[in-house]
Amino acid sequence: ILKNKASIRINLESSYSKNPIYMGSELLWTGHLHKTAGVSLNYNPSSRIKILNNNKISYILSIDNDFNTLVSRVELSERIRIIWFILPRLRWENTYNLLLYKSIQGLGMDNSNHVLNTRLSVALLKDASLEIAISGNDLLNSSPSYLTQTNALYMTQEWKNTYGRYGLLTVTYNFRKKK
Repeated sequence: ILKNKASIRINLESSYSKNPIYMGSELLWTGHLHKTAGVSLNYNPSSRIKILNNNKISYILSIDNDFNTLVSRVELSERIRIIWFILPRLRWENTYNLLLYKSIQGLGMDNSNHVLNTRLSVALLKDASLEIAISGNDLLNSSPSYLTQTNALYMTQEWKNTYGRYGLLTVTYNFRKKK
């Protein structure tokens, strides 16, 4: 990899959470084991372009009081972000996210989605502490949300599209002084 132009970061994560569920007056528990491995590559082919690539694979296992498997799935994500510094204070960002969900039990919760966002921003004031940006989000109109509800008697899983395409105009002021 070219000196001072690229960096790689590798991370491993593991977590476990235990959540209470009341069935009538009986207290039951569900546990969630989440393991993740990820690789990030940041590449700067020139002083005006940055390319960021993040890859992640996750395994999620949900169990009940008796250690029976309720949900077991694998999630893969790929994120590519390209930032182009058009002028010293004007930049254009494009972000593409690919998410794949695969159920181990074959419960019909397999899904994939593609999300494309774009953002044009300009830094203002002498110290560039004020930024005005316009963005277009979910340009492919495919961003879903995923909901799993589990209790002692049944489990429901549902995919829904969230906002759809939308645009934002943002104004940000940074109180920290840039060096």
